[in-house]
Amino acid sequence: MRNEFSKAIRDILTGDSTLTNLLGESYAIYRDQIPDLPPFPCLRIWFVSDAPQQTNSATGVYKPLLQIDIYSSDPKVTGQIVERLDQLLETPRNRASRIESENYKCDLMVRQDGSPTFTNVRQDDKKINQHATQWRATVVVK
Repeated sequence: MRNEFSKAIRDILTGDSTLTNLLGESYAIYRDQIPDLPPFPCLRIWFVSDAPQQTNSATGVYKPLLQIDIYSSDPKVTGQIVERLDQLLETPRNRASRIESENYKCDLMVRQDGSPTFTNVRQDDKKINQHATQWRATVVVK
């Protein structure tokens, strides 16, 4: 479920032209880890936790905590990316395509507080900032 859900989130992000224009390249969205010399800005998607929680029914409910790190040297671009992530991922929302597959359905996805972390990552003598956004999802296995 974890890989399938992570891929669905990445597909939503890479399929959005507004976000990919902000990033400059659609492949600047990575799962789990970023390469040694990524293009900036870029995103990293990883799970902080994804422990299942069983409901009273036979259907499993997962409440993963997903983190999307934004690496950028421009605070304005970082803010625009955060706003776009909110528009793309916040659920429930009025959106034709939901975060769903034949195996699961995401009923709720809410951004938790994110806090910027300044790092020493440098490319072309630019300081790269990391901004962490965390998302709590409620995923129901079908």
